[in-house]
This record gives sequence, C-alpha cells and structure tokens, in this order.
Amino acid sequence: MRRNGLVIAFAILFAAVALAIAGVNLYTDWLWFQEVHYGTVFATILKTRVMLGLCVGAGMFILLAVNIFMADFLSRTGYITTAENVIELPGIEMLAGNIRALLLGGAALMGLLVGIEASMRWESYLVYVHGVAFGKPFDPVFGNDISFYVFKLPFVTYIYQLLLMALMFGIILAAVVYAYKRGIVLHERGVSVSPTVFGHLSVLLALWFGLKAAGYRLSAYDMLFTSRGFVLGMGYTDVHVRLPMLNVLLVVSLVAAGIVLVNIMFRGWKLPAAAALLLIVTSTVGWGYPEVMQRFKVTPNEKNLELEYIQRQIEFTRQAYGIVKEKDVLVRPFAARKNLLPAEIDANETIIRNIRLWDPRPLLNTYQQLQGIRPYYRFASVNMDRYVINGEYKQITIAPRELDYERLPDKSWINQRFSYTHGFGLVASPVTDIAEEGRPNMILRDIPPVSETDLTVTQPRVYFGELSNDYIFVNSSTRAIDYPEGGGNKKAHYDGKAGIRISSLGRRLSFALRFSSKDIIFNNNINSKTRILIHRNIIGDGLAVPPRAAVAMPLLQYDGNPYLVITDSGRMKWIQDAYTMTDRYPYAELTRERDKGVSYNYIRNSVKVVIDAYDGSIDYYVIYPQDPIIKTYMKIFPGVFKNIEDMPEDLKEHIRYPVSLFQRQAEVYSVYQMDDPSLFYEKEDRWNLPDEQFHDQKQPMEPYYTVTRLPDEAEEEFILMLPFTPKDRENMSAWMAARNDYKKGMYGKLIVYKFPAQQKNIYGPMQIEARIMQKEEIAEQIGWWKRETNVIRGNLLVIPIEDSLMYVEPIYLKAKTSEIPELKRVVVAIGDDIAMDETLAGAIRKVMGAPVLENLHREQVAMLAGDAAPQPAEVVGEQQPGQDRTTPALPSTRDALKIAEDALQALQKAKQDSADWNWQNFGENLGTVERDLKTLIDEMKKMQPDGVDDNLPEPVQE
Repeated sequence: MRRNGLVIAFAILFAAVALAIAGVNLYTDWLWFQEVHYGTVFATILKTRVMLGLCVGAGMFILLAVNIFMADFLSRTGYITTAENVIELPGIEMLAGNIRALLLGGAALMGLLVGIEASMRWESYLVYVHGVAFGKPFDPVFGNDISFYVFKLPFVTYIYQLLLMALMFGIILAAVVYAYKRGIVLHERGVSVSPTVFGHLSVLLALWFGLKAAGYRLSAYDMLFTSRGFVLGMGYTDVHVRLPMLNVLLVVSLVAAGIVLVNIMFRGWKLPAAAALLLIVTSTVGWGYPEVMQRFKVTPNEKNLELEYIQRQIEFTRQAYGIVKEKDVLVRPFAARKNLLPAEIDANETIIRNIRLWDPRPLLNTYQQLQGIRPYYRFASVNMDRYVINGEYKQITIAPRELDYERLPDKSWINQRFSYTHGFGLVASPVTDIAEEGRPNMILRDIPPVSETDLTVTQPRVYFGELSNDYIFVNSSTRAIDYPEGGGNKKAHYDGKAGIRISSLGRRLSFALRFSSKDIIFNNNINSKTRILIHRNIIGDGLAVPPRAAVAMPLLQYDGNPYLVITDSGRMKWIQDAYTMTDRYPYAELTRERDKGVSYNYIRNSVKVVIDAYDGSIDYYVIYPQDPIIKTYMKIFPGVFKNIEDMPEDLKEHIRYPVSLFQRQAEVYSVYQMDDPSLFYEKEDRWNLPDEQFHDQKQPMEPYYTVTRLPDEAEEEFILMLPFTPKDRENMSAWMAARNDYKKGMYGKLIVYKFPAQQKNIYGPMQIEARIMQKEEIAEQIGWWKRETNVIRGNLLVIPIEDSLMYVEPIYLKAKTSEIPELKRVVVAIGDDIAMDETLAGAIRKVMGAPVLENLHREQVAMLAGDAAPQPAEVVGEQQPGQDRTTPALPSTRDALKIAEDALQALQKAKQDSADWNWQNFGENLGTVERDLKTLIDEMKKMQPDGVDDNLPEPVQE
C-alpha cells in the first residue's frame, strides 16, 4: 500500500508540474499577445483549441463509454452457463465490479489523449468553417470547387479517421467486457455468443462497413493529389478503372453493412463472413486490376491515352503557381541584337550606374572586416533595394549591424540579458561604386551612423533582427551598452514601446519558470519599470525559435530573407514576405522543401509583414486580396490584416517581389510554358535554369535584382530577373522578369521575353564564362593573380539594354593572409566582344571602342584614386578602337608635393617588387608612378605664372 501511495503521489506531482508549466506558458504568451496588440488572435486560437479538444475528447469518451455500458448491461441478460470456458479468467465475483471501472478509466484516458491531439487541429477546423470559394476552374471529375479540397476535405478526413478509431476501440472494449462477463465463451466445441451480444457486435460491425463506404469515397478524392505514371492527379487509369472500382467497393460496403444488420435475426456467422469475403475479394480486384491496366494498356500507349489529363495538369499547375499565360505571365518577343550603339549606351547610363558589381557573399565579408567595429557585432545578411539618393535613382546594398551573443567577450547572464541588448546602425553602398583599394563606397557607415548623402538614419538601434534569439531586459537598474565610444561605451535608455513590464512578483515568477532561470527571481536590477523583450528573432531558428511574425500569426509561411528598409523619417523597418500555401490543389505539381519541412502545390505571396527594428511592432498588409486562402484567414481573424493601401507611402516604394517565390515560379514555368501536351510529354521544348561560375565552381544561377528599362517602357525600373536556357544546351532561350513598382501598379507582373525562334545563338551564362577564360589577356591576368592571391569570380549578370544584352562579371582578389575581398576588375561582354578593366565604365569603353559614358567613367576612375570630388578627365592621345585613353585630372585641392611623394613611394615599391620578382605588382606600381608624374606635370603647368616659358615635357602617351 505504501508503494502504491508513493506512485500515486509522484503521478500527482508530475501532473501538477506539467499543468503549472503549461499554465505559465499560456499566461506569458497572453501577455506577449497583449503587448503586440494581437490579443484577438490568441483568444480565437485558445477558444478554438479548448472547444475542439473538449468536444472531440468528450465525444470519444462518450462513444467508448456507451459501448462499455451496453456490453455490461447486455452481459447480464445473456449470461452463458451451458459451456465451459477454456480461457482461464479471474472469477466474475471478483472482477465484475472492477472491469467496468477499469475500462471506463481507459476510455477516459483515450478521450484525453484524443482531445489533446484534436486541439492541435484548430487551423483545420477554422478553415473548414470559414473557407471561401476559389471559383473557376472547378474540378472536372467531381465538379467540386477547389475550396472543398483545400478547406473541407482535410477536416472531414480527420473526423472519418476519428470515427474509425472510436469504432475499433469500441469493439475491442466491448469484446473485453463480454469475455470477462461470459457474454462470449470460447469452449472446446467453438464459440458461444448470447443473442444480445450478437446483436450489439453486429451493429458495430455494420457501422464499420458503413464507415468503410465513406472511406472509399474519400479515397476517390485523394486520387486528385497522387501521381501514377506520367500524370499528376487522376489519369486515364484512375478515371476509367480505379474510380469505378472505388464506387463498386462503396456499394459492396453498404451491402455488407445491410447483410450484417439483417443477419441479427438469424444469428449465424455465414452471412457476415460472406459479406467480409466479398469486400476482401472486391478490394483485391480493385487494387490489382488497375495496376494491370496501367502496366499493359496505358503505359505502352501513354502519350495517346494521357493527353487529356496532361492538358489538365498543365492548366491546374499554372493556376496553382500563378503563372497562367497572358493572365499572370505576359509573353513578349525579344530581338537580342548582338551589338549596341555608343548612343544607346549613353542613353542608358542610369541602367549602367545600377549594375550590381558587389556580390552579397564577398561583400558581407568586406562589411564584417571593415565595419564590424567590435567582435560582438555581426552582419547577418546583405539586402538589395533601391532609393532616390541626392535626387538620383540608385540600387544599393544595405546590411544592419546586429549583436551576436555568441561573440560576447563575457557570456555571463548579466551581459546577455542586461548589458548587451541590441545591434547598432548599418552599412549601405551603391552596387556599382568601387572605391580606392577595390572596396565598396560606403555612403552609410560607422557608429554612430555617418552619411555622405541625404539617406540618413535617426534610430539606428536594432532590438529585433536576424540574430536576436534571446530574451533581454530593458530599462533596468543597470544601464545597457548603447555603442562603443572612444575607450568606453555609451549607455542606452530604451524609450520604445516593446516589451512586457515586470510589474509584479507573479510576472517575475512566471517568466522565471518559463525560461527556467532562478536569476530572474533574485536579480536586483529588475524594477517596476523593467520590461522583458521576447520573440525578437524575425527569421526564426528551426522549431526552437519561431519567427516573430509567425508567433503572432501562425497561419502563414514566412520567407527566410527579410530585408531592411530605411524610412523617410530615418527609422529602420524589416519587410518580410509571407505566403499562403496548400498541398491540396488538384492536379498541380507538388513542391517539397525538405529543409523547411513544407510541401505545397499552391502558393501566393499574399501578405507583406513590416516589423520595426526598434520597437518590434508587427503589421500585416494584404497585397494579394484575390487569394481565397487569405480571404479565409481574414474571416477567421477580422481586423488583424490591413489593406496594402494603408501601408505608409515611403514603405510602398520599397516593396519588392520575393526571390524564393520567383525562383520556384521560374522553375515551374520552365516546364509548364509548353502549351501542347504532346510536346510536354516529350519534353521537346523544356527550358532549364542556367548555371554560372562562382569562385571557380559551377552552381545554379540565382535570380537577381537590377535596374533596367523594359522594352516598350519609358522609364527605368527595379526588376527581378532570371535567364532560361534550352534543355541540354547552354545558349539562352528567354529571360523572365518580375516587376516591383507598386506605386505605378506594376508590382507582381511577370514577363517572359522569348528570343527569336530562328537559329540565332544567344550566349548563355556558361558560354560567356567559357569565353571569358578564352580571352588571352584575361586568362593570363587571372593566372598571374592565382599565384599569390585567391581569385573570386563573382556572379555573372545578364543585363537587358534596349533590345540587346550586356554580360557583366566582377572579379575579386583576396590575399591568402587577408579576409577582405577587393573588387579589382570588371569583365563586360556585348555580343562577341569581351573586355576587362578596373571600372565598369572602362570595360564598356573598351568593348565599344568609343569614349562612351564620359561622366560615369570620370567618376569611377576618380573614386578608385580616392578623390572625393572628381573633375573632368583629360583625353590623352588618339583614341584607338577597343582602347581606353582617358586619364583623370586631379582635383585642385591636391598639391604637387603630395603627388611627388606618392610617385616616389610607388617607385620604391616597384624597385622592391623587381627585387622580389613580383612582376605583377611591379607593373601596377610603375603604372602608378607614370600616372602621378603626368598629373604633376599638368598641375605644374597650371601653377606657372603668365609669361613664363613652358619647357615642361608633354605627358607620355599610352
């Protein structure tokens, strides 16, 4: 008895602790939802979970309990005394009262477990109740609206499975009661069953046959999401063989149920056995016959028999991924001329000024090395966006400087929770600018932020970001570190609205229990004004740390690449794309993203989420209100989702089409752009996404943002694009663009530009990569570099200009002892011509063989020389085709002495290079000497007084 008492005591203690933890998590979650002003979401989910858990759990218990009571009652009237039970059981007198209580306890436990599991199905129930119709196209086989499969069928299937399970357990529990109470007796001559027991079990068996009939109907619907042979969804065999066989099985199940019920009057075993045997035989035929038909009739004639269903697959897949031709995707011709005129180059200077030379991967490393400031600051990502800076439309890169807790000098609890609370500032640079020593031109940098343009930051603190995994306390008795200043640190006071106030002992105890931290209870820094900030990570970290927006609105799927926007007021806000998905869209191709644990065959980027980096406020803006799934979510949570028109104007300017969605749409379109089902079957006109060379490795080309002017458009715009290549070939066949300008009504419009159908070879990315290394002077230069440094060939970009293409590839050098990549050369290809230069403008001039882009070229050369205010260039010597003869004039602010000192220093370096046999650096330093001497001569001429003879030599021509 003492042992039993201890077991019960431990069980009660365990249950109490579990309930306490669950209660604390629930309470602190409610506090957080109240803080972010989404208490209605919390209330709706909680109410639905409780209601669903109670109803399903109670329903399961009642169904099982009814069976137990019926078995107990019927056993009394059908007690068998004429047979000897060969199964030795404890005496009826001892267990008659206990067996019912024991089984009822088991039924209660089953009800509890099922109820808990059912409470997790709250989403399925809510969309079942509130589902909105999709409209055309309807399912052509059953005639149902798509919403039936997306919203209704999953919950109906779940209820069917619950009933089947309840019936199965009901039969088992009733049989146990009958066995103990002699309603069923197994003896040497067979089995004896009382009439009342026989009737009860017959009813349960009939219900089982009836449920199987419903299951066969559900199995018919499931064929819409399976694939056999070539076709997705229902193909020829499914429509002509499997569906009729399932209908036959449905009828046979209902007939079997009727036979079992009728058999109650006869109380024999032959009729139920015959009914079961009939169903088994029919099921066997229903499984085997379609397989035979598929193998011996359909597969040998697959192309002819499946054309109708292939056409259906094409239509529904395009609908599901939003790539219906001339509705979602406009298809236009593109001439793809191989030459560009100098006048066309000059007319498109804005495009060329925005060609991205800085690949995010080496740039991230450069930012970290040059702007990390302290070891505990880290740049997690580089974002591409466009801004009007000093009146000029520019594509720039932005990277916020976040706090990395793994790099703190001391990872004490106080440091992680009170002292180090946030990142600080960001770095921004134009995508085309190359400053001195091959580094990015950082127009926003340092701590506190320093800006060289009208793009400024007024609130640089990052409390919510990609690295903010841990909870922190703000406004405690210990002043947090704001940012490093001189030899010390500037202190911070948080005046944002984020955080839950620790205003009572109950709250302190609750969070201490939630985070299993005794320090929260005993720490003296926490006062009545202290707030705790939780759920600060905006991208999440697997299942352990969900994205901040996903905690507040768990129905959506969130993009893992949010980007930072600087508002007109100087605040920093994250924009994160959110998707509505389902894997229940009939006939559509399924996408499995195993790394994210999601599968879908319908997707829409219906919501843009805005999260303030300082106060953590979350806003959900519906940008695609036509989506039936987001309409359903808006019915479930009224008032939570905002119209995109309510988004601030300065944020609308930075809405961009998500890369991950565009990538998947491009992948699907590359196959489903074929209209003819015969060609689709043979894959004759299938496209592929191209490969490119990065850091000497072949890899799939990724979509990229760029600024260009689309054909037949008057202005440049920010687009996302990706080329296509034909199947098994490397030349280009087309390119796809997603437009981003929301304020002009262009956001989300997809355009595919197809190249001429005639035999005209348009170089693909890998062909250009190969031709770059076939260029003797480029290959020789790269070979020299590789002897002493790491050469990184950046992303190859295909840039549409007019009705032609320009290919641009940056080349970075990274010393073996350095972590800072430097952008040293730019390769440009137009048509059959390829050239390399220190600047983009210089490479284009070499390719064109003409002095194009005069202003841009002067600016870029001056920037490389480290000049802050470039002056007009002086053209020296006669221009030769394919050569760049411009030499920058030095700003008047640089004096002659400084020039002479630079030249002398470069000459000394050249002498040392010669002694070391380092001919690469020798040539570069000697070139620096020559350039400085030319500039010195020009400056000295300007400084001569009037009337003095000019006996200085002329600059030596290149």
